[in-house]
Amino acid sequence: MDRLHTQLARFEDAFRGFRTEIVEGSVVAYPLRPHHARTIHEVWNALDAQRNEIAYAPDLVELVVEVVSRAGIRRDYEVKPRWYASRGIANYLILDPLKGHCVTMWNPGPDGYLGQDTIAYGPELIVGSPLGKLTLATSHLPVDPKAPAPS
Repeated sequence: MDRLHTQLARFEDAFRGFRTEIVEGSVVAYPLRPHHARTIHEVWNALDAQRNEIAYAPDLVELVVEVVSRAGIRRDYEVKPRWYASRGIANYLILDPLKGHCVTMWNPGPDGYLGQDTIAYGPELIVGSPLGKLTLATSHLPVDPKAPAPS
């Protein structure tokens, strides 16, 4: 698995501005838009200040955060939640700069998450887990300027 991640990192180095990942056994590459990259940066900085410096085994992962891109809508909203839930990951958070909202999912089961809330960007988001609470301010997260206005 480490070799595969090394190969993906080399691909990203060769094609600056693209993100690569493996989804359902396929390598997927898509361009990073400024609002997507900025959201990742904002979340990383916010959570980095709160995270425990201890490395956890993969079976102890309690939270996965995804930032939606135009190319990844189906993948982030349909494919990944089923996959993460079936592996027992307690919390799945989708930050969607295309819609200006976040979706929190919890209570994983074999077919997906049983709990779900959608919250417009603005209030502080708190995700609790057995590893502790993580807080994320959403009021300053970027929204795609080409996104339709909320109705």
